[in-house]
Amino acid sequence: MMNKNDVSWNSAASGNTDNKGNLLKNALFSSLECWRVIGEKELVFRLGTEAGPHGIPGRAARMRSFDVRNMEKGLCQYTKGLLPGTYLFSADVLPDTNIVGVMQRPGVYLQVTDRSGRVLCESRRLQVRQDKYVHLTCSFLIEQAKSVCVRILLDGIGTVYIRGPKLKRSTAVKTSHLLTRDTERWYVFRGEKTYQTGYNDTLPLLLEGREAETCALQIVDGSLLTDAQAGYTLSGRVKIFEKVQNGEHSAQICARICYEDGTATSHTAHVFQNTGTWQCVTVRFAAIPSKKVRRVEILCIASRRCRVCFDDIRLIRE
Repeated sequence: MMNKNDVSWNSAASGNTDNKGNLLKNALFSSLECWRVIGEKELVFRLGTEAGPHGIPGRAARMRSFDVRNMEKGLCQYTKGLLPGTYLFSADVLPDTNIVGVMQRPGVYLQVTDRSGRVLCESRRLQVRQDKYVHLTCSFLIEQAKSVCVRILLDGIGTVYIRGPKLKRSTAVKTSHLLTRDTERWYVFRGEKTYQTGYNDTLPLLLEGREAETCALQIVDGSLLTDAQAGYTLSGRVKIFEKVQNGEHSAQICARICYEDGTATSHTAHVFQNTGTWQCVTVRFAAIPSKKVRRVEILCIASRRCRVCFDDIRLIRE
């Protein structure tokens, strides 16, 4: 008997066999072993031997949601302790239906959190039905050995297939740095900008919010984002000096892509609490291939009545 959702596994021959260096267990979904269910009381799981969607060969997980209110339902796996470094989480995803929900951004996506639930990275969301698999990725940096949780999530109603999830430590990647390190290139709105000794003895931005949030802006010309196949990573280090109120975003770094047609997309990483130390935040994103980019606005934001230091802000094209 079906409940609100179900996930079933395709047992055809795998179409994605490059599993070398993969830090995930049971990445071919031969069973439920090593995977946990998010929303277990609302999800029904079953094993199947059905052919892949649209005749595409390969073993896959099928995730189905029948409730437009479902959020963050899906699969997750906790890793063993990872050494410090940069990691890439990826999977091939095929939405077999359009995904519709009452939330602001329905869709299927990848996410990585630490043990406390803090989001380390998140992929873009797929919402429109596809006829072939789309490769989703997100990358994150850890500075101390720790375990993380990789998550494959579905928000809203719809059916999706997932295959070949991988978690790998990044090797040398050809990158380009798109932001200037000159702190004078940051423009500040609704607050004050000062400097103090930073994470690596640099001079970071210290934003002091008053009755409204404070924002520092640096603009990247759209001509630097000409490769439609490139991925971009915005990262930085943040230090908060005030106690954070429950539910408030005390600090954010954000990349806002502005297109020639007047539309824009935002990609944001949040810091929710004051740990008394520098915290590393990162968000990975890509421009919409069919649109021409006018500019990218890089924002450092401090909540009202909050003092926040931002340092080592980088925008990297991979």
